[in-house]
Amino acid sequence: MSACKNDDFSDDAVGGSKENCDVILEGFTIAPNSRSVNTLEEYSEIVFMNALGIELVFSIGESEYLNDEATFTRGDSTIFCYQVESFTTKIRSEVGYEFTIIKESKPYFPEVDQMYNADVLKIFYEDTRNTKIDRRLVFRKVIDIKDYPAPLYETTRNIGEKFFINKEFQNVELTEFVSPIVTLYYNDSMGILGYTDEEQELWQLKEKR
Repeated sequence: MSACKNDDFSDDAVGGSKENCDVILEGFTIAPNSRSVNTLEEYSEIVFMNALGIELVFSIGESEYLNDEATFTRGDSTIFCYQVESFTTKIRSEVGYEFTIIKESKPYFPEVDQMYNADVLKIFYEDTRNTKIDRRLVFRKVIDIKDYPAPLYETTRNIGEKFFINKEFQNVELTEFVSPIVTLYYNDSMGILGYTDEEQELWQLKEKR
């Protein structure tokens, strides 16, 4: 799998009006425990460092709550309308690097009328100075599989312990892409632990403040 441009529910469904609905479903919502995973509300900045000790500071934006309306057309042309809940937080460095962190409910479209869904987390990367390249998906994981039929996101795995620059982290996860624009390391307790940037330089989490 190559790094994805977009991997949210809009790949399978599109925003739409209830005027054209054949079936109106209840909303797909995120479980309370999933909402609380790695929240950044108590911090204003995240600091990363490279092997030379140079720091890169990311400012944390306010979390945005959305309950988007969407439609999905089944093979028999039945149009389903529903809402999908999500929480989005962006962190952005002074030089224009940006990570977008999204927690959302992911419907199971083959049986969308059964309301099967999972709570998932996705992280996108973008160099906002480069307008020719869209943001890229660099990490994704299941927070709560709920009743979504497995498997889901098999390319994400837990590699256990990993030593970065001057610290070892536990329960490190990464999503394996064929040609990733950056490689991102994550765990649920601390969030983004580090990443290898477009120049293959490693940046490690130093602190949140």
